[in-house]
Amino acid sequence: MAVAQALRVNNSLTEVNLDGFALPVKKLKGTDPVKSLDLSQKGLKVSSAVLIAALIGVNASLTSLDLNSNGIGIEGGKAVAELLRVNGSLKSLDVGFNGIGREVALELVSTFAQKKMISVGLARCDLDANAARVVAEYVRVSDSLTEVNLDGFKLPVKKLKGTEPVERLDLSGRGLGVDSAVVIASLINLNVILKSLK
Repeated sequence: MAVAQALRVNNSLTEVNLDGFALPVKKLKGTDPVKSLDLSQKGLKVSSAVLIAALIGVNASLTSLDLNSNGIGIEGGKAVAELLRVNGSLKSLDVGFNGIGREVALELVSTFAQKKMISVGLARCDLDANAARVVAEYVRVSDSLTEVNLDGFKLPVKKLKGTEPVERLDLSGRGLGVDSAVVIASLINLNVILKSLK
């Protein structure tokens, strides 16, 4: 994207608006360093996602990016997956409620497995039973992940695994679906401390 290339070298532009929301260019590039960026529910579409991905790729200070509840779609999701491959600092990413689809979600999970992610948001990514099992296996073997969101609620991974021991855990009334249930079943299978789960 030509705009992204121009913005990488332009040091005076502070924001750009492609979808009705002014993206903070310097924060995305890392020239005005921040650890966390919340761009959720901003009405962002594919073009914004592509620009965000291009600018964040080399940002060494950003550790958390929240893009949930926009409209980045499959192509925007692919751009975000590509950025994650080249960015070494990002440890928390939420792309839930964006219509990125099963294949892009699985592509992200494959990349997550090569990183030390702390928090992952993939809510409503149209996972089927097989895809949910792939996500569950990633969550089960990850030693860094503390939360995963597959249905609009962040599951407490370490409590479910038993690495942060609790005897009781109440997840009732959270609107959890099949995807979360598959992950929960995979994690509590390892837990010898948990005695009550609602």
